[in-house]
Amino acid sequence: MTEDTVPSHLLMHLEDALVYANKKHAHQRRKGTNVPYISHLLQLAGIVLENGGDGDPQQWVVSLARTQRLGVQRFVPGHGPVGTAVDLDATRRYIEIVVDRTRTAVERGETPEVAARDPAPPPFDTWRYPSFLISNIYCLMARYAGI
Repeated sequence: MTEDTVPSHLLMHLEDALVYANKKHAHQRRKGTNVPYISHLLQLAGIVLENGGDGDPQQWVVSLARTQRLGVQRFVPGHGPVGTAVDLDATRRYIEIVVDRTRTAVERGETPEVAARDPAPPPFDTWRYPSFLISNIYCLMARYAGI
């Protein structure tokens, strides 16, 4: 019997991302509860890993495009209110912006903080969790630059 294992580099990046996210969100609680926010991130990471995901942003873009082709008019995201087809496209564009910004920062030898210094462009600057930009960039830098 063959045993599938999670690649060690993925676990290292996951550990780094969770440590960083816990530092950034340590004071936050799940809405209406005293449950630390990090519990949500751990649940989401588990779902992604259990379904073969590895955090590759291209997987997200492909999944969003596939969902758009289904003609979905409403969807329930992991964060925020129920979304529309317009929100699916905006999410895909956000991921592409984060990937571009991160790759540029890696090429320049910048830190995640420098890469996230400029605010997210509209309409993303008004999203409910603008602080996620730095977390997203940090996670991708771990993937692209091995930090």
